Amino acid sequence: MSACKMGDALAHLPPRMRGRVSRLVRQIVTALQLWCIYSSSDMDLYSSRGGCYDTRAAPGSGVCREARDGACVRHAEEVIDRKEGPTRVREAQTGCTAETSSTDHCANSKCDVTIGGKTYCSQCATGYVPIDGTCVEESGQDTKCTTNSQGACTQCGDGYFLHRGGCYKIGQAPGNAICTDTQASSTVGECTACAAGYFKNPTAAGAAVPPCIACNDTTGDATNNKKGLEGCATCETPTSEATATCTACADGYYGTTTGSGVTCSACTEPCATCTGAATQCTSCKDTNQYFKKGDDETGECVEKAGCKGSYFPNDNVDGKKQCISCGDSAHGGIADCKTCAFSQVSDQSTLTCSVCTPDTKKPNKEGSRCFVCSVDGCSNCSKDGVCETCSDGKKVSPGGSSCVPNCPDNSTDNKGACICNSGFAASGDGYVASSSGNLSTGAIAGMSVTKSSSGLCC
Repeated sequence: MSACKMGDALAHLPPRMRGRVSRLVRQIVTALQLWCIYSSSDMDLYSSRGGCYDTRAAPGSGVCREARDGACVRHAEEVIDRKEGPTRVREAQTGCTAETSSTDHCANSKCDVTIGGKTYCSQCATGYVPIDGTCVEESGQDTKCTTNSQGACTQCGDGYFLHRGGCYKIGQAPGNAICTDTQASSTVGECTACAAGYFKNPTAAGAAVPPCIACNDTTGDATNNKKGLEGCATCETPTSEATATCTACADGYYGTTTGSGVTCSACTEPCATCTGAATQCTSCKDTNQYFKKGDDETGECVEKAGCKGSYFPNDNVDGKKQCISCGDSAHGGIADCKTCAFSQVSDQSTLTCSVCTPDTKKPNKEGSRCFVCSVDGCSNCSKDGVCETCSDGKKVSPGGSSCVPNCPDNSTDNKGACICNSGFAASGDGYVASSSGNLSTGAIAGMSVTKSSSGLCC
């Protein structure tokens, strides 16, 4: 119950009863504080708002960083949102960013440790040290960062390991993204298994020895001369050599296989990723540019207007902007289309095909599909083998089976297509039904079949 609600409740009690309840509440609070004092050998518990909280775990760690004799003696910075009504506690900030290095107490340009996609500090301002990558006041951190120099830890205590100037707790984030051990070993600073992207330091474990070194850390364990390589994403532990053996490069680098593994070189602008050479892009760095793939997996980076001819722009292909081949139906293209045109009005986009592949296929008049179209002189087909538009001023015969100079009897020219007049139907199979003479050998009872030119109206 909050203090406000407690006060309201007491106000409705008789004076004698109010006094007894108030004394009882004070006794309970005192007992709770005493319990906090004697329930933890390392004095990490403190009482607050009717409860006993641990500074080592949420939610207590989000409010208090150090407890002594059951009371909080050092509060976490900027974690209490003071507004009218109940106090609201939010999680303490961890890590750092380049933009907030001054408020994070991280030294200038030292928010440079990337773990699991988040950045952490390698060196703090005077009076602070990096614990789990976050700068905290140096006072009270002796069991975690046992020795330090100029805002960086040089040795770590039991249950912690050294990494890039900070001490990280084994078995919890963010340290478990470097060392995958779930609990600390009997040897201080030891890690038996490193996560992908790190290699195990072959130097004997110790409080001042980083057990896991990032594959791209070109400084690494400077004391024992064990390090990674620039641009390396995955690697193997070095044996007699000082440098790890790289097996794959990170984004923004391309690899060249040598006798000692893979050597990584940086891609050049405007490539975000590349392969084979610095200029052979596989994706673009500028978010306003589109990747236009060539005959292989590499290509160039162009503006949106450059996605034309055999390409059209797509703003979201695997989260990237790309020029897509007109015939790539899996990404918005038209199957078998070779040349297309893209237009956009507001949020509505239209793709129109003008040339199909192979040559035996042609687009329909709308340009939305490609069909088999072997009719001589036909420029568009509405179905396989059915002409929709003829070239050279010719007309589409009734039924669309041919292109003719003029419309046949019993039909009317409708914008280049011969349409049968009322009471007549197209005959595209070369035969016309008749009710009188000229019987053929294939006559059906009650009806004669007369051979005729295809595309007539009868």
